[in-house]
Amino acid sequence: RERRERRERSTRRVRDTGKGARAEKPSGNRNIVVLDRGWTFCGLLSKDANDTYTLADCTNIRKYKNGFGELTKGAKRADATLDDGEAICFKDPIFVVPVADNWRDV
Repeated sequence: RERRERRERSTRRVRDTGKGARAEKPSGNRNIVVLDRGWTFCGLLSKDANDTYTLADCTNIRKYKNGFGELTKGAKRADATLDDGEAICFKDPIFVVPVADNWRDV
């Protein structure tokens, strides 16, 4: 009985502090896109009727040091090396991750 009460108290503490809560999905249309051969970009993603994607206001993510999870939280946080670019078009992304509009500065 005592063990159960202790467990309930610790569970309540976690719930009260918000640990384990899901992060909110970023608003806006900025995404990190991973393409064939590991090319990684961030920009404003759109898709046309022909299933062609366009990434405008594009940034090439040349390298990052603190893991992809940190990269999704912000470029500065991941110690990323970024190269500005133009819009790019592509067909089949490996995967797409939505990020905050201020991703570059965080």
